[in-house]
Amino acid sequence: MAADTLPCPTLRCKVALMPRFRAILCGLAALLMAAGAAAAGQEMLGKFEAWDAVTTTEGKNKLCYVAGLPKKSDGKYDKRGEASVLIAHWPGQKRFNVLTINAGYEYKKDSTVTVRIGSHSFTLFTKGDSAWTESPAADNTVVGYMKAGEVMTVTGQSSRGTQTVDFYDLSGMTAAMGAIDKACGAK
Repeated sequence: MAADTLPCPTLRCKVALMPRFRAILCGLAALLMAAGAAAAGQEMLGKFEAWDAVTTTEGKNKLCYVAGLPKKSDGKYDKRGEASVLIAHWPGQKRFNVLTINAGYEYKKDSTVTVRIGSHSFTLFTKGDSAWTESPAADNTVVGYMKAGEVMTVTGQSSRGTQTVDFYDLSGMTAAMGAIDKACGAK
């Protein structure tokens, strides 16, 4: 199904759901984290405490991203894939700080995800196993709080009704973001 035919409330959603980029980003992050080293075509910019910073190219398109796994996950589930948080820069498309949360399961249809960093709370929309903010401005806000925070919680509900809470250590986030900002020319 083409991205422009998916049921989305905003253009931002349609862009976020572009299957090719989402699949590339998720696949690259999974490869990197599973292998502990950069795969072919990837350059590991560094491991910054809880976060990996990576750059790669697909054809002539450069992609830089930060990836992190939860330090702890709570929920009554029998089986679950790997949860992760990714923040990506696509300088060729002038897209920066694109936040994607991967649950490791299919979210409940039409549900939302709550992200908490300190006393700040954000609501993200879901589609399949991923969640996003509604706008680039919201991405910038959440990423700013991630850089200044200590712990981030992500609360979601699976398609089977199971609530999960993932806890992310934000140590090293500022340094990791600095590495991809430099590599992809973000300001």
